[in-house]
Amino acid sequence: MTLAHFLFDAKTLFLLLAMLIIIMVIANGQLLENLESDLGTHMIVEHAMFFSIGYISILAFEGILRGLFNTARQRSAASYTTKHSIWIQTLLISWTRFVRSAYIIASNGLILIICAIILVAFWHIPSIFDLSSYSQEIHLLQHFSFVMVGALFLLSLRQLGQSLVLFLIISSVGMMLLSGLGLALANERLYLPYSVSSHNTAGEYMLAISIAIALIGLPGYLIRRTLFHVGKFANNKSELNS
Repeated sequence: MTLAHFLFDAKTLFLLLAMLIIIMVIANGQLLENLESDLGTHMIVEHAMFFSIGYISILAFEGILRGLFNTARQRSAASYTTKHSIWIQTLLISWTRFVRSAYIIASNGLILIICAIILVAFWHIPSIFDLSSYSQEIHLLQHFSFVMVGALFLLSLRQLGQSLVLFLIISSVGMMLLSGLGLALANERLYLPYSVSSHNTAGEYMLAISIAIALIGLPGYLIRRTLFHVGKFANNKSELNS
């Protein structure tokens, strides 16, 4: 039985591969430079990639942690008492305490989502956005912040549940409509590294995405949740009748 078999179930392996592919794409300097050459792809595509890394990394980390626990449990059941197995169990106990402390700190989902919103809004302030475009160090800090935003979003989603998803869908549609309309109608540069036409194109992207979310994403989500509750109600009714 290999270490990879213990640590990686199919879901975790898929998440790790997805994260590796995204990182490899980002590591391609030419591709990243091409994305950053246009305001629309910079704001939407590139930032979404970093959000995804943060989101996926939490899921992959949890999968690896489950694999480590399963390994320790199997070794314990098989009465392994080698120094190596004792060291692994000690490491897991210490790491578990650390993770539990981190989750206790992050137990307030409302605070987490507020922090994520503040981070996104801060980095899109025109003067801050311009500064990150001119400074490589600040640009890297911006990317790291967006990775954190993805992780904060997942943790807050688990705390606040499906009500947060509905709130985010509606608020994102409203935000992108307003931002897209402002950029599409702009006749002067708001973000100095980009031309007015690049602003207008970015606004058109945002308007198209917001309309797609409103017409497809929101109804699809509501239908999915309705079917879920209908199925749950039917199962509960059948259990009561049996």
